[in-house]
Amino acid sequence: MNEFLKLEYEQCMQLVKYYDERHHSLMKFAAGLSSSVPTLLLAIYSLGANIAPVFWDVAAFICLVTMIGLLSILAAITQTRLYFLYPARQINAIRRELLRTVAMDFSNNQMYLDTSFKAFKWNSSQTIQQAIVAIQVGLFGGLAVFSWYANSSDRINNIWLSSIVAFLTASLVFIISARYLMGKSEFHPDKAVHGKED
Repeated sequence: MNEFLKLEYEQCMQLVKYYDERHHSLMKFAAGLSSSVPTLLLAIYSLGANIAPVFWDVAAFICLVTMIGLLSILAAITQTRLYFLYPARQINAIRRELLRTVAMDFSNNQMYLDTSFKAFKWNSSQTIQQAIVAIQVGLFGGLAVFSWYANSSDRINNIWLSSIVAFLTASLVFIISARYLMGKSEFHPDKAVHGKED
């Protein structure tokens, strides 16, 4: 076996594991952030009459900051997925080459060989997790709008407005993230990641 290919295979396998673990760490962080902010808001609200006049303004600010934080996490998750793609493709390319040249008698391969799969797949668990974070971004965007207008707007209209903002925000950030992955995964890694031509 070619020593370069062996080393390349091992290094790419380490990268795939690293990016997979990074993706899951980012997901855990997003879940922790999304669950701790409502707890913080309830704690602030429980301070009583002293905080009541400014509570909704504080809540709007905290929700907006949380939304921006979750948006940055979604951007990191999206980029991590793209970084995951290229080592996985390289592993498959090396496996295919070794099956063709070194292990020609091995005809019962049960592992992946595709080197053209896309970074965005509807049936991928990472895509589902990406959608979950996009929903969290949308929810905090909607909560920020609801909080901002809580004292000055009709409650029913405020609920409708904040729900529409939540839905549109979640949809928009998910679509942007998906289109980024669809577009970038068409290119060679040097162009997709670094913007360089061959």
